[in-house]
Order: sequence, then structure tokens, then C-alpha cells
Amino acid sequence: MPHAVGAGSFAALPATATPSPSTSATTQAQTPPKELVTPGVPGFLALFFLAAAVIVLGTSMVRRVRRVNYEGRLREEQRRDEEPPAPDSTP
Repeated sequence: MPHAVGAGSFAALPATATPSPSTSATTQAQTPPKELVTPGVPGFLALFFLAAAVIVLGTSMVRRVRRVNYEGRLREEQRRDEEPPAPDSTP
């Protein structure tokens, strides 16, 4: 007969919790030393060059966006200057 899941279902669980395994000598021997786990000089250099590349690319992007905006404003002014003036409709 299938059991219904409800408040009474957990009554069959043991009252005592199973303790977690303690750290033994074998697991301590398998843990690498902290010097090998940290990124060290190669990690620092990789992040440094990545940050430098982001700064250079960001500066280049800002310069290009400013140039495009400036050229767009110049084109808009030239177009306005080339259009004939609208006829004055006041009597």
C-alpha cells in the first residue's frame, strides 16, 4: 500500500542525525597547498592586461562616438544651410 506524503511521513525517520564525516589524514593529504591554489603572478598579469585592454578599448570607443556625433552635427548644419529659406506667409 503506498504511503501518503504528509506530516506523518517524517515520523519514520530516525531521531538522531548522522554526523558528517570528520577530516581525516587522507583528505588532508589530498588537499593541495595554498600556494598552488592562488592565482599568483600569472593571474595578476592576466587581469592586469585584461584591465588595460578594457581601458584602451573604452577610450577608443568614446573617441569614435564623439567623432560620429560631431560629424552628424556638421552634416545637419550643412543641410540646414543648403535648404532654401521658407517663404514668409505673413501678409
